[in-house]
Amino acid sequence: MKYFLQVLDGKLQYVEIAGNLAPVSKSGDQPSVLFRAFRENRLPFVVRVRDRTHEANGRLVFVPESRSAQPTSASDVVVTPTCTLNIALPDYVPAVGSHVDEDELAEVHEAYTMAGGRQGTPAHVDPTQME
Repeated sequence: MKYFLQVLDGKLQYVEIAGNLAPVSKSGDQPSVLFRAFRENRLPFVVRVRDRTHEANGRLVFVPESRSAQPTSASDVVVTPTCTLNIALPDYVPAVGSHVDEDELAEVHEAYTMAGGRQGTPAHVDPTQME
């Protein structure tokens, strides 16, 4: 069975966030991205972990309509997601502007690789300094 996905150029895609993550935004604002075909589509936004005693996992669901455009009764219309992404945030994220020494960076990279992340060494780490 084949499924085809069609997203029109210049069309807004809205993001629903579920799991242990919540967007940090103005009250009522829903993250969205203006989709551009054959171009890089980025959506930077800040999230917070709802419950720090659980893993920072969540799901991003891209939908063609905003929450405000949907009827109040959920049984009226089911919105089919354009795309669903499962995400897991790392345990350690350095603060903006903080200094991370090479040993710390190598340790984070090793944990990332052991967890099934991308293989190889980052371009800014000297492989001779890694254990």
